[in-house]
Amino acid sequence: MSDNIKVVVKVRPLISREIEDKQSYQWRVKNNTLCQLDQTGRDSGLSFTFDQVYDKDAKTTDVYNDIAKPIVEAATAGFNGTIFAYGQTSSGKTYTMTGTETSPGIIPLAIYNLFEIIKNIPNRDFLVRVSYIEIYNETLKDLLNIEKKNIKVHETFEGVKVDVTEQVSTSPEEVLKYLKQTSSK
Repeated sequence: MSDNIKVVVKVRPLISREIEDKQSYQWRVKNNTLCQLDQTGRDSGLSFTFDQVYDKDAKTTDVYNDIAKPIVEAATAGFNGTIFAYGQTSSGKTYTMTGTETSPGIIPLAIYNLFEIIKNIPNRDFLVRVSYIEIYNETLKDLLNIEKKNIKVHETFEGVKVDVTEQVSTSPEEVLKYLKQTSSK
């Protein structure tokens, strides 16, 4: 696991509103490059290259296995890791990260993978603490305690500390229960 930051793009399929409006894709994926298309569907000459690009047909499990799974595995070996979804409204962040009952997203896949790894290392103790934070317009929101306002982030000798709710969890089902509670608020 390298200590580099990787920027990965997942192109989402057109949503029903876009299909009804007869919109078309504005970007074409070529290897790890997104190429903007003009009105005729040809490359406009504007392109952006990333560490990895997944086209509209990519499965979230593929993204998880390629990108997130190594981060989860490194975390169980004692390394820090972050999986961060960024994008405008309706860009597919929530679907990619949480998924559905039949097509789980990055978060549930990571949770099940984490507990599977823990189960397979019986000679080591693990403590799983869950926090769930949303960053929106440069404001932090504690999704496990929506009454908590003004979340503070400060640096100590031990590292960066964030004043958020942490729930100790002993199973993937327990973690998913906490996360499900946040989506119903």
